[in-house]
Amino acid sequence: MEYTAVIGGKEKQQQQSRGLTLALVLFVLLDIALVAVIAAPFAYDALYAQRIFPGVQVLGIALGGMTRDEARAALSQPIADREGQILTMTYGDRRWTASAAELGLRYDLEATIDAAYAVGRGQGIVGDSRLRLDLWRHGQLVEPVVQTDRVHTLDYLHRLARDIDVTMQNASLTITNQQVVATPARTGYRLDIDASAARILAALQAGTTTPVALVVATILPQVTDQSIADAQAMAQRLLAGPVTVTFSGRDWVLNNGTATSRNVERTWTIDVAQLAGAVSLDQRKAGEQVVLSSRFDGDKFAALFASIAKEINRKPQDARFDFDTKTGRLIPTQISQEGRTVDVAENVRRLVAAAGSDKRTMQLAVTITRPAVALEDMNKMGIRELISQGVTTFAGSRPARAHNIQLAAAKLNGLVIPPGGTFSLLDAISPITAEAGYQEGYAIIGESTVQDIGGGVCQVATTTFRAFYRGGFQLIERNQHRYRLRVYEIKGGPVGLDAAIYDPGKDLKFKNNTNGYLLIQTDTSDPSNFTVSIYGTKPGWTVTISDPVTKPGKPHGPRLPDIEDPNQPVGTRIPVQPAEDGLIVSITRIVKQGNTIISQDTLNTTYQPANEQWIVGTKK
Repeated sequence: MEYTAVIGGKEKQQQQSRGLTLALVLFVLLDIALVAVIAAPFAYDALYAQRIFPGVQVLGIALGGMTRDEARAALSQPIADREGQILTMTYGDRRWTASAAELGLRYDLEATIDAAYAVGRGQGIVGDSRLRLDLWRHGQLVEPVVQTDRVHTLDYLHRLARDIDVTMQNASLTITNQQVVATPARTGYRLDIDASAARILAALQAGTTTPVALVVATILPQVTDQSIADAQAMAQRLLAGPVTVTFSGRDWVLNNGTATSRNVERTWTIDVAQLAGAVSLDQRKAGEQVVLSSRFDGDKFAALFASIAKEINRKPQDARFDFDTKTGRLIPTQISQEGRTVDVAENVRRLVAAAGSDKRTMQLAVTITRPAVALEDMNKMGIRELISQGVTTFAGSRPARAHNIQLAAAKLNGLVIPPGGTFSLLDAISPITAEAGYQEGYAIIGESTVQDIGGGVCQVATTTFRAFYRGGFQLIERNQHRYRLRVYEIKGGPVGLDAAIYDPGKDLKFKNNTNGYLLIQTDTSDPSNFTVSIYGTKPGWTVTISDPVTKPGKPHGPRLPDIEDPNQPVGTRIPVQPAEDGLIVSITRIVKQGNTIISQDTLNTTYQPANEQWIVGTKK
């Protein structure tokens, strides 16, 4: 038992001794390893001092272990090759080539070597160690340092743009020398320099040989060929040729009492040059496009049609006749003519239509006014017999007065009044002016008898008034003289049956209240029997005119001073107005159809007193 124990104690001591030895060895080994780990980076640095670490590549060239000079030698040619790299640029089927250098790209060799040398350095012991281990395992590709001269690139692209850019052109129409000229539309193209530069620089930096598609913007015209097509067609139609304006009518011609009708034809030509001056082109928006339309400004021809109107326009004219008492027939003394008024606005409208048509003719638009008394109705008028007359005398009248009576009677002669028409003596014989042929004679103006143009025409008014009044026709307007004139009572005319007229203001008017036409015929061939006759078809009524019923008025005053006339020789005395007292007169007219009274009226006349006055000659 003891022996066994002794042996066991020795073995334990031997085991403890071997453990201490092993621990010491391990400690020494760990110390050595620690020293090696700590020393390794410094040794690696020392090994690659001034050299590029293994695993670094530039442009596919392994630069590990190379000094800067060696790296420079290794990279110089590849870098130069890169700078001389030819880049192809395309646009459609067009191609351009340029070197990287021409496009403004430069490789910085020294900066590239610096970048390669810097890999695995500068991150501290731990960081650098990790990087170097990663380099050893995987390597690292360092991109060459590139310097781009954007201004140089843009300058190149601006030059290229001159070959690419196309200015957009809108379609247009012009009218030159009466011809419609169309300029076609053209699509515009513009090189997008900024976008293209970005693509080029990206390709150069990547070193790709794939062609670069340039970015080109398309600029569509707002006015296309299609958008001017209608306007062009219309403008060409408008200017296809002249437009002819025609007028057709019929006029009467009187020859020795015989009236015949004839055709009247007129034409005017509006030439292409005139039409071109009225064609304009208007624009309007239609979505993103602009549409042109041709417009014909017919209003520019308003002046032309106004000029034509001066040739065509005329007032309607009634026919006039003489009644042949022997044959009972009417003889034309004045033709009738239709009134014509050129309708300027309607002609402008018609011209616009004609200019836009293939026919290129238009009928002049004229408003026709039919005369109240048309020559072609002569045989339908029913003027076949005498209805009534008025008779006065102007025998012994001074020459000027006699002239005015004859002139007014001639203007009245042959006048026809249609059924329902109104007769106006002023309308028939005016204007009573010197320009119309009237002379200066004595007339009652206001309260005095004085010289006035047309003196004596009141005798025509009185004679005409009596003819109509005795015929039973409807009286519309009658004006009396201021004082009694006994000259109108010489031919049996009663006092109070006179009429005065003055232009303007005093008229004599009757209405033809029959179903037939009335003809007024005057006869001044015998001054002592100045006659106004009314012809037509007797209406079948009877006319009764009462004798005048009179009442005395104011007495006349003293004689007025003589009127001196330097054109009359001394000793000449001509009565202007005899002294007359005032007088109040009433006359009643009754018109009957059989036993039926169809009208009754009373003429009330109040004459003012007239004072005696003479004209005395003073010419020696």
